[in-house]
Amino acid sequence: MLSPSCRATPRAHRRISIDALAVFTAVTLTSGDVLAVETLRANGTYATGLRVELCAASGPCQTLVRYPTQPPRSIQAVEVSPSGRHFFVWSTPDRHARELDVYERTNSGVTRVARWSPGFGGELRWVEGDRLWHSWGCGTSCVTGQLYDTQGRTLFSEPAAAALWESADHRFAAIAFHGGAVVVLRFATLRTTRVGASIGARFPIDVVWRGGAVRVRFEAARGAPLRVSAALP
Repeated sequence: MLSPSCRATPRAHRRISIDALAVFTAVTLTSGDVLAVETLRANGTYATGLRVELCAASGPCQTLVRYPTQPPRSIQAVEVSPSGRHFFVWSTPDRHARELDVYERTNSGVTRVARWSPGFGGELRWVEGDRLWHSWGCGTSCVTGQLYDTQGRTLFSEPAAAALWESADHRFAAIAFHGGAVVVLRFATLRTTRVGASIGARFPIDVVWRGGAVRVRFEAARGAPLRVSAALP
């Protein structure tokens, strides 16, 4: 489990627990740039099999994906991408590693475009460019961030950082290391800014996003805190 300082900014959707099944509300764009609210939810039972449904404000729910009863599985998360074109289902089949399925929505239906096992739990969410940002704890004051495309290819990986944060607009990640080094990643372009150096016993404690820059504050065992600023790439 990540410490509070290492957790990424939560997504803007609303998560509700109903009978131990996850319900996620996502806002997508329809024609004419009119906002429409659709609910992507996991439903069903182990006996009948789990399914993922898309429910609009009115009308019946549409089943997008149906999983077989064997092996039984639990669903950790479902989420629609920023463009509304993709969604993922993160689930765990009984006695198997957790699986990530990515689906594409088109006028002709729903197609699974990738399935893979990231190998770790933690937090998974869509970010800019319909990419997936995965972060997980790797020990005390240790967190790893990894970026995937919809095919499951790893586009960026930064292991064993001290803390990471995601910007509120889901476009950037700030990754801080013990001692004062900071890496800023833009998800859509993979461009990075690297500043500072890992010198001494300094620990990242908070971040401020302002204008075209991000500032990370490091607490030192002795002396005044260190503030490291980096331009957004």
